[in-house]
Amino acid sequence: MKRWALLVAALYLVILVALTVPVLLAAFGSELSVDSPLDQALRVYAEAPYWIWVIVMVACQLALLSVPVRVASRRPVTRSAIWPTILVAGLMMGILVTAAFVAIDEFVYRGEREADNDWIGWSGVAAGLATWGIWAFVFGRAAKVEAPRDLGARQCRLLFRGSILEL
Repeated sequence: MKRWALLVAALYLVILVALTVPVLLAAFGSELSVDSPLDQALRVYAEAPYWIWVIVMVACQLALLSVPVRVASRRPVTRSAIWPTILVAGLMMGILVTAAFVAIDEFVYRGEREADNDWIGWSGVAAGLATWGIWAFVFGRAAKVEAPRDLGARQCRLLFRGSILEL
């Protein structure tokens, strides 16, 4: 892996950790204790789930940055070099779908959901896992059929088609 990829991942880590407290204060400042909202927000750094989340996000960033750049240098790219990128992109999409379910749940129930309605949270996790699998299958199949250079060009064409950049 190149040094610039490690530098980008390190900056990503610093940004994630540095912006945690300001984002928590902006999002939940009114719900934090009146005495010391900053102290309460700073307690997130002592929680293991927070650090697990940070490690997963930085690991995904590293995997996405390890995309073979050999395509641009006209060296052959092996198919096995593309799989970590496909799996991590699927994981990130699955996390995005799960987070959307959690956000909608919070918006609808405002944190006052009954205990027997736990199926909503599990359906978000199931939708995230299904999205991960479908995303990895679709892009894995596309990577198996096409050459890496053609796959990247095709995805760029599909992204530009229908966007404002096409105009």
